[in-house]
Amino acid sequence: MAVKNEKDIIPFVTRRESIAFPADFILYLESADRNIIVCTDKGNYRCYKNLRDCEIYLGKDYFRVNERMIVNFSRVLLMKDRTIKFDNGIEVVVGDKFFGSLRRRFSNYIIKKRRQQLGLEEPSNGGPGCLVVSGVERDSSF
Repeated sequence: MAVKNEKDIIPFVTRRESIAFPADFILYLESADRNIIVCTDKGNYRCYKNLRDCEIYLGKDYFRVNERMIVNFSRVLLMKDRTIKFDNGIEVVVGDKFFGSLRRRFSNYIIKKRRQQLGLEEPSNGGPGCLVVSGVERDSSF
């Protein structure tokens, strides 16, 4: 399922509950203590799930930061000094080990998005050094 607009949903289904998040509400997903924390505009939601199981439902705007976090680049406003700042003011600090390559991927993402908006570039599946698995782009170093 490729996320294309705000009507698309990301489902989280467990034995005890089912919830559908609008794709544009999700800022990031983080793995913690055998749970997934879904951080949204409306707050955080925790469910017993594997982060890799969620990847098949995420679209091309979602990028893996490391083995424990996936970020929705369409909601990122700024990356600076190991900090990811989202369009609603929430900030997340990322370790030095991953920040340099993440910021480069974000820079490429925003340039590519703008070129596509201007009609200068066709949409594609990832770029050099990237591996697209189930819709989530990840650096080939993982």
